[in-house]
Amino acid sequence: MKIPIQLQKKDYRFKLLGHWGFWKKNNEIHMMEGREYEKISKDKNWKPLGKAPHKGNTTEYSLFDSALKSHIQMKYNYGVQAGPGSLRIIDVDNEKLIPYFENELSTLTIETGSGGRHYYVISEYDKNHRFKNSGGEMRCKNWYVVGPNSTHPNGKMYKVVRDTEIQIISDIHLLKIIGPHIIKNNSTPILTSKDTSRSGKEFGIICSLLRKNKTKEEIFSEMNLYSKWANSSGQYRELTYNKALEIISKKIMNPEINKKSKKDDFVRASFIEDRKRKLLIEQLYDPVSKKNTFCIYDAEKDKYESMDEFTVEGTKFKPLLGEEIQKGAIFLPSEPIDYDSDVNLQNHIKKFIHKWLDIPSDVLQFAVWNILMSWVYELFHTINYLRALGDTGTGKSRFLDALGVLHYKSISTSGATTSAPVFRIIDKWKGSLIIDEADLKKSDEAQDMVKIINQGYEKNRFIMRCDTNNFDNIRFFDPFCPKILGSRKVFTDKAVESRCITHVMRGTNRKDIPLNLNKDFYDEALLLRNKLLLWRFRNYYKIDPTNKPKIDLGELEPRVKQIVGSYICLFSKDKTQLKIFKEFIGKHQDEIVYERKNSFDGQIVETIHKMLSDETKYFNNADIISYGELKGYNGNVLSTQVLSRMLKSLGFKKAKLKRLGNETKRVIPLNKIHLEMLFKRYGLDEVDLSTQKNLSPIDKFDTTDFKIHAHDDSL
Repeated sequence: MKIPIQLQKKDYRFKLLGHWGFWKKNNEIHMMEGREYEKISKDKNWKPLGKAPHKGNTTEYSLFDSALKSHIQMKYNYGVQAGPGSLRIIDVDNEKLIPYFENELSTLTIETGSGGRHYYVISEYDKNHRFKNSGGEMRCKNWYVVGPNSTHPNGKMYKVVRDTEIQIISDIHLLKIIGPHIIKNNSTPILTSKDTSRSGKEFGIICSLLRKNKTKEEIFSEMNLYSKWANSSGQYRELTYNKALEIISKKIMNPEINKKSKKDDFVRASFIEDRKRKLLIEQLYDPVSKKNTFCIYDAEKDKYESMDEFTVEGTKFKPLLGEEIQKGAIFLPSEPIDYDSDVNLQNHIKKFIHKWLDIPSDVLQFAVWNILMSWVYELFHTINYLRALGDTGTGKSRFLDALGVLHYKSISTSGATTSAPVFRIIDKWKGSLIIDEADLKKSDEAQDMVKIINQGYEKNRFIMRCDTNNFDNIRFFDPFCPKILGSRKVFTDKAVESRCITHVMRGTNRKDIPLNLNKDFYDEALLLRNKLLLWRFRNYYKIDPTNKPKIDLGELEPRVKQIVGSYICLFSKDKTQLKIFKEFIGKHQDEIVYERKNSFDGQIVETIHKMLSDETKYFNNADIISYGELKGYNGNVLSTQVLSRMLKSLGFKKAKLKRLGNETKRVIPLNKIHLEMLFKRYGLDEVDLSTQKNLSPIDKFDTTDFKIHAHDDSL
């Protein structure tokens, strides 16, 4: 058996299938001959293994994989995977359709063992379809077919009947060919990308090129003649192209759309802002009627109304749909409700949280601020995360439930969830992410989740990922959104740790807290979300993060100031809340310094601090290890090589030779400003370095080109 030369490409993927003569019945495998096919194929108890993954193995193999080669050599069948390398397969089972496709296509064609056809094409069209009347399938991703030269369970071979190059075909051309035969689902658009195109002219040109059956590569090449397009970002190009492709695809699949006006085209979204008219459009969901609508708020008139759809600058918008809504996985408001005053709203939130959760008053107040901030988070450049830390049974999950249900468009997941759906749910809803059991162990998936947390505290920190079906297609995901985390241990990634405002859960002795969440919990939470929606409407254009009031936050570190600065806009004129805020953040920084001081880096810095306090004149790595009795993680004496790497990360320069009397010694050069900053950072008292003889005149004035590369990335 041999794989056709046209399929021998490094980007294509294959599956290992069973032997054509093997059948399974009652968990027993039998070897049957082809002449018995007619008899046993009608018995549902018999299952052919020649078209199924061998021993349940669904792994995809490259052409050069030894497992694939040995499998084929043993005369077992193999499968060709649709998707990788932009390979698409039109699988025709109904012989009446064959003349139609033979006339439309000129590509590698395989006659199947049952008399059907496999037409191989290369295209970027990526939606699977089934043909009418069980006529076959359009296989674009995650589906496979039995490979050429394999054997059908009836004993007939999958043979090449048109030995030619695989045809490259545009998305629209392919859709025109299969369109008349596929089962159409009008409720689901082919693509769901949001139109953020800056230019209707470019959009129209792309639509025109798509109608001419141009491929994506050809379209992008022609569009580069336009200076605005040529100088635009890759993300803008992808969004504009995808929107045009969506519109043209829908019209091809549903010809009757062409007879209607353009107002029948729409985009789904959960929030739209019309800055020209100062309108905010927010999605609502009524859990009783199960209906999704929009609430349109006029900021200039302070009025709102409910509508099923809304048009902004010629584009019609409708609410998002999804299983997460019906199953209650995402919490949306149902209608705006007056909250009387900011004070009353905050008191209501506090009362609700206190009823269901036991946390200190200062943490409770900060939780209220975090909830309010989440409802206008798009206005800020950086945000922090709330984190509940504690062992089983200390109330972490209740912390996430009681606070998460009030955050803006919150959706819950766990650290065990793979990263792909998390990327997409953030991209889809742009709400708050609640992550339980966020103890991320070392794995590829965990590293992706760390990226979401680590990059998602600041705007425009996009995460790039390759499309699994086309590695040349780079997708950009924006993980920026509020997050609440629950974990049993501190994060090993110190950058992630530094972005969290952490409360250590210790359980409770209160007897008045309900053991289980009930209808009262969800009803009152919905009422509060409705009040918070109106608060969002009324404050969205009032809060200006760029016009921060001049408030003395004391000796806070730059990272802490950066992350918590967004809260000040919420209560800058309230002296009482401002005082509570400053005290809370001061405690938070003290905890950061305490943890840093007790870290391994902290031991090294403290040893150097003691040596300077004892007026040790000159020292090197070995002196530090000896003085501080430093040991590694294995309990043995720390090596000078390891210490050298750690000193470098702390900002110290390489040791230099220095003559000391009649001998020379390698000593670590010191810098006055660097040491003062370092000691302050690790919570150590100042050392009067001006009187220390261990700073040479050169060292005293050498204040340039130093930098602290701290392990916890908190500068």
